[in-house]
Amino acid sequence: MQTKVIKLPSILAFLTLLTVILTGSHQAQAQCSCQSSAANGTLPWGAGIANMGALQIFEEDAIYLTVNVPEDTAPLTINGDPTISVGKTRYFVIRHLEPGRTYQFEIMAERANAAGVAMEEIKVIKVAAGSNRMLELNPIKRKGDPDARTVEGEEDNESPTD
Repeated sequence: MQTKVIKLPSILAFLTLLTVILTGSHQAQAQCSCQSSAANGTLPWGAGIANMGALQIFEEDAIYLTVNVPEDTAPLTINGDPTISVGKTRYFVIRHLEPGRTYQFEIMAERANAAGVAMEEIKVIKVAAGSNRMLELNPIKRKGDPDARTVEGEEDNESPTD
């Protein structure tokens, strides 16, 4: 099935989304609602909408994150703020952003291994407003290990030597 992406002005997007909600053809998952704002360097998290069939609505002043983790209850933080969602797939919408501007997020998942040792994975990503992004986080490095953190754009780009 091919997914259609439609970018609409905020009011029209809201009305379309309201229609989808009222007709029951969606699944919604509530996320944490932080008391901070984009002005002080952190961003408010809103409700995520997922699995709306072939129609997905992307507002130009929002970022849509989908994060996959190996365990339903794995703690997940975004920019240091804990999220309250559970499940192997988590959906986040960050709204009221400057359209087209790129924002950076630090996303961390944690879990304990079979021996009870705390494990983590941290990814720092850059995403432009008006787009969506999917991440896979699998915490397999010990908590505090510098190798548990990857920063987008800082991958090792060594060229082969002759």
